[in-house]
Amino acid sequence: MAEHYGEQSGQAVTDRDWLELAGSNGWPVLAKDERIRYRPEERAAIIAFGVRAFYLTSGNLTAEQMAEAYIASRSTIWTSAAMDGPGLFAVTRTSIRQIELAD
Repeated sequence: MAEHYGEQSGQAVTDRDWLELAGSNGWPVLAKDERIRYRPEERAAIIAFGVRAFYLTSGNLTAEQMAEAYIASRSTIWTSAAMDGPGLFAVTRTSIRQIELAD
């Protein structure tokens, strides 16, 4: 967010807007907000814009632990990120699983 919008401006961008930007550019999303799977607006944006989103299931990780979780699943993330269409994936320290997007 900060790299694209700037540090201050990035804080004010809505989730829907940055998900639209990611989807329109084909960028996979790495997130630390595990609540994304429960928010109807974010789920709708992931579907509408074809976003491939990967989120950490634990909000109590240090930055190093977050990086380690993504690195441990990097092969699956890279393979899944390259597929077409929307996708939502839960990332733990040891695994990754796809989350159903349909209600």
